[in-house]
Amino acid sequence: MKKLPWSYFTALFFIIYVFLVFIGEHDPAWFLKPFLMPFLAIKLFFTPYFSNKKWLLLALTFSWTGDVLLMFQNLDSFYFIYGLLSFLIAHLCYIYLFSKLKAFSKFSKQSWVLLFFLIVYLFSFLSFLFVNGDMNGMHFPIVIYAIVLTLMLWSAGCLYINKPFAGFDWILFGAISFVISDSFLAINKFCAFLDLQNLSFYVISTYLFSQFAILYGVIHVHRHKFL
Repeated sequence: MKKLPWSYFTALFFIIYVFLVFIGEHDPAWFLKPFLMPFLAIKLFFTPYFSNKKWLLLALTFSWTGDVLLMFQNLDSFYFIYGLLSFLIAHLCYIYLFSKLKAFSKFSKQSWVLLFFLIVYLFSFLSFLFVNGDMNGMHFPIVIYAIVLTLMLWSAGCLYINKPFAGFDWILFGAISFVISDSFLAINKFCAFLDLQNLSFYVISTYLFSQFAILYGVIHVHRHKFL
């Protein structure tokens, strides 16, 4: 009998977790959260060695640290700040990884147009957040994090523009999903007055897809040597 790839077990675990969040079973979801990124790390650990493997593993490690710290954000702002810092480092790892894949080997007109639209979104979203949200003095760290997140998406976009092959599209989809997830997270954190239904479901579902898609894309790129 053929063994099922670890990706199937990861996808099943993610679906179960997202379903628990969707139906409002937050207590079991809370206990399962620390195991989300390790499922991806196990898949990566048993993947044959490739040159940028350590940067992907570092990104997952700091993402895991951020996940765990944010579990306690309601206890003290310390946990949110250091959770944010962990994800910022994870994004820096992704940016460096994408640069190693030749994201910045050349800049086309499309690259600069993409950057323009990302900057417009960055300013528009931050303006909305700062005007309508209860920021509790978090303006500066949120701006720094948002800039790094934007650069991560831009580097993924440049990568796909330079190399529109299978694998690079998954990386781009993952980066876009990461931005969507963090946008939902910021609204959920600072704009509670909006009282949007099931926002935590959208945060976690887009986040898990983003991590899975980036991992799958990077492994696929190296496996097929689209470098």
